[in-house]
Amino acid sequence: MGPYGMATRVLAGRFGSVWTYAGELTDIGQLSAHSLLKDYHFRSVTDATEIYGVAGGSVLHSVSPAMHNAAFRARATTPCICRCRPPAPPISPRSDGRIGISGASVTIPLKVSLFDQVDEIYSVARRIGAINTIRVEKGRWIGGNTDASGFLEPLQERVALPGLRASVLGAGGAARAVTVALASSGCSVRLHARNREQAEETAMLTSVEVGAWPPEPGSWIC
Repeated sequence: MGPYGMATRVLAGRFGSVWTYAGELTDIGQLSAHSLLKDYHFRSVTDATEIYGVAGGSVLHSVSPAMHNAAFRARATTPCICRCRPPAPPISPRSDGRIGISGASVTIPLKVSLFDQVDEIYSVARRIGAINTIRVEKGRWIGGNTDASGFLEPLQERVALPGLRASVLGAGGAARAVTVALASSGCSVRLHARNREQAEETAMLTSVEVGAWPPEPGSWIC
């Protein structure tokens, strides 16, 4: 049960089991029968089902499995996405083992640490220095990053970015992507983070300024 046992409950059909446990005792990590059937499409999981994961430090609250599995079903495909809270060391091409995932969504705190674990990095993710997706092709793990484009697209529909002053709070994987996205769009960016060293490392990606933490009152107003 719990975050490390979740895959054994959801993927029982993939390993030839004819049944699995379910229950309402969420405080000890049980999955309800309703969640197994509705969110994970348990009865559709077979040894041919493609498996995708959500990998991060705390992912039990994530709605990604329900959301993505609904999308898979709408497309008449049967992949299954499962939350993964990997023990140390985190999941990697060397530790994937018998589950044989086809890809994963990566969230904090693994966006940077898994960057060096994959076999290949897409150019955008390499520039950012962090990944938020993993795609498995012929046994090779390929890291990508959609944070930058995902952040910019709705913003570009609302404001003119060139010349805009922007403050970014934080210096983790998502902050790296946002900093690169804003700087490449012509914004004047200042990065603020509790960890000054980490902020300076992130700022070096695009030569943006590093500001104080917390930001000075009024300094972020255009």
